[in-house]
Amino acid sequence: MDFMMNFLETLGTIAFAVSGAIEAMKKQMDLLGVIVLGMVTAIGGGVIRDIVTGEIPPIAFQNPTQAKVAIVVSIVVFFLAMFLTRHDILTNVSWANAVLFISDAMGLAAFTILGFVVYGYSMICIGFGQGISPLVSRCWGAKEKEMAFALRKTTNKMLFMIGLIIAIAFFVAGKQYAGLFGCNNKVADMVATGFKIYAVTFLTMGYNVVNSMYFTSCGDAGSSAIISTLRGIVFLLGFTLVFPAILGMTGVWLTAPCSETLTAIIAVFLIRKQTGKRKCGELNG
Repeated sequence: MDFMMNFLETLGTIAFAVSGAIEAMKKQMDLLGVIVLGMVTAIGGGVIRDIVTGEIPPIAFQNPTQAKVAIVVSIVVFFLAMFLTRHDILTNVSWANAVLFISDAMGLAAFTILGFVVYGYSMICIGFGQGISPLVSRCWGAKEKEMAFALRKTTNKMLFMIGLIIAIAFFVAGKQYAGLFGCNNKVADMVATGFKIYAVTFLTMGYNVVNSMYFTSCGDAGSSAIISTLRGIVFLLGFTLVFPAILGMTGVWLTAPCSETLTAIIAVFLIRKQTGKRKCGELNG
């Protein structure tokens, strides 16, 4: 749960930092101005909240991690915007309007409605991963590695089936689901479109979450960190900055599916690498 809360907090910081940095770019501010506005937008609200609730000094000052994230994101936005406009990939700041779709009231509503399903499924994935972690650790320590492999494979298959059911259900009835929240037709159409594009995420998210926890249980923290970092920061941030600029709203919806799918492909290679080492060890033994 702590990991998920930290992940969501970081994701929110990135989103608000991007929004603030883009507004600064639209006002033709320099790099310093972009960084300041991006950071203030990302953590300013939290600082005010902490002061009002008596949390002195504010959490952002006690642990500057989110401020560092906001600074890095603002710098990336600045140089990416310079690159895109300088090479005429996009003109002016039209790309900014696409990214700021997330900040729009209807866009935010659509993402929130979709987020309920994504959050629920992610909790299922984490639950399965945490459930097999002690078993995998025990099997690995007892040299019963085939059992550990079997646990991972079975769990991945179960989560794939659950994800497939969710993907099909909301692919077909996404608009009806949005209607449960009392939203207007435009938001419902956004949600329906989003679910159709986002559906792939439900097929690969479980695979990535379980494999990350599996590697941790096997004592391979490096592979676990690679999976978590790629899906949660590198790919997600990169696609968030690039896709909306090129594809508009469709690009916004594509960020998570592409992040999860590419991470899953890399996870397959990591699994094969581990399996290859095991076979070599058996031959040498």
